[in-house]
Amino acid sequence: MLPEINTILELFERMSLDEKVYFSFNNEEDIEICIMFTKKPDKRNWSIWLALNEQASKQTVTINHLRQVLKAFKISEKIFIKELADVLLLQAAYADEFIRQITEVLGKEAVQKSILQTQNFMDELASKIKNLIHENEMQDPEKSKVTKEKAKNKQKFKIIK
Repeated sequence: MLPEINTILELFERMSLDEKVYFSFNNEEDIEICIMFTKKPDKRNWSIWLALNEQASKQTVTINHLRQVLKAFKISEKIFIKELADVLLLQAAYADEFIRQITEVLGKEAVQKSILQTQNFMDELASKIKNLIHENEMQDPEKSKVTKEKAKNKQKFKIIK
């Protein structure tokens, strides 16, 4: 069973090990569509274009507008979700093999201890970030409101034909 598109998109953007991922498949009209995910430290985006005419058809969007662009390019959500899932599952297989080989060399106990320390660190970091965000919002609610409004304005999307 496939997950919801928003769930897998958020997971893919957050957890993909690759800085760039390229997909190519046919849409509902049997036209080849290319999609490239780009992950940089400061932003993540998706580029979509017709394989026959990249210059005229290329659209680059964030996750917020990807569903609309997929519909515009007549890409089946099920096929797209499956493509994303396949990439993540392949990466999971590589990660599993990596852990298995490191365990053989350094020992099960060392690997388990390292994983536990990392999980504890990430949990603590997430908790501190949430607390800081909450504190900042409480200290200056007007500034927080302006920042949220600016973020909304940046998320507006325009399709150019």
